[in-house]
Amino acid sequence: MEDGAIIVQSPWHTPKGEIDAFLERKASWISKKTKEQEWFQAHAPHASKGASKALFYLGSARPVCLSDRRQYANPLVFTGGNFVVQRSRSRQVLDLFRDWCREKAVRYIPERVAYYSEKIRLKPKSVRVSHAIYRWGSCTVENRLFFSWRCIMVPRYAIDYIVVHELAHIRHKNHSPAFWKFVESIMPSYKDAQRWLRENDGLLPR
Repeated sequence: MEDGAIIVQSPWHTPKGEIDAFLERKASWISKKTKEQEWFQAHAPHASKGASKALFYLGSARPVCLSDRRQYANPLVFTGGNFVVQRSRSRQVLDLFRDWCREKAVRYIPERVAYYSEKIRLKPKSVRVSHAIYRWGSCTVENRLFFSWRCIMVPRYAIDYIVVHELAHIRHKNHSPAFWKFVESIMPSYKDAQRWLRENDGLLPR
């Protein structure tokens, strides 16, 4: 799939309907892999360049450097302001990056929830980092909060906005004027965070 074409290999006598049914069953997986390939072709480090500016961490694009050395225990590490990826794993850079983001999010986001929870006296029943890719966060009717692993890619103030937004849903289970007034009382500049998320979401891997 180097040029974006999808090649299906099957025995010559396989009915076309069976092949079509297989493609339909695998449509979600094919879509994911196609997007990853497009991202890699556009952004991932190449041997001739050695680095890329594609990966975001706390709102900033961080260079990705390929390394032939194995001085680190993990194939992807963040050091000196750069992401360093073992050259042999460069094709898996997105999967490695997702795992790295989840690990960071699990540590960072609950701390911010605890800070604002104490500040505004709203306590969630639980806090979890989810695999969500199209929603930054959510609050269930039982006041369980979920936050996407992608949050760790956005600026700290935007993470705080996402946290405040979901905590506010403990009091207001909708997006009524009262909800937004409450959010603004906690974070007067919340629209700046909304703007960053709206303008940059498309730059961030899913």
